[in-house]
Amino acid sequence: MAADLLHEDYAYVFEAYWDLWSPPEAGEKWVLEPSLVRLIAHGAEFEENAAEAAGHVQIDFGLDTPFLHEEVALTSETENRVRSNVQRLVEFTAKVEKNAGATGRLLWSESEENLAQKLISRLQRTN
Repeated sequence: MAADLLHEDYAYVFEAYWDLWSPPEAGEKWVLEPSLVRLIAHGAEFEENAAEAAGHVQIDFGLDTPFLHEEVALTSETENRVRSNVQRLVEFTAKVEKNAGATGRLLWSESEENLAQKLISRLQRTN
């Protein structure tokens, strides 16, 4: 739909929702709920080569809460749901990288902490 409007000096923002597991608020079971994803594509000549500095494609998944759920005790079910959300994140970014012809990807969080390390730490079980 946007193909007719593509220009090297434009940036494009698309918003969509995807389902991620969320812990129960009052119920007993985790539920799949829509979570906003914002995709930003920079043309090669947009704002003095912003694509080189920020990347041609940025995907904003919002806060890291849906991937970590640090407020929830790590039970077997919680671990499975968190793993499922992280798996969706990794699969999605891998598909974007492959289909967009990207040469790399960066997993970044607004908390300025290493998101990959936070994910690993969250999923490690303590005995």
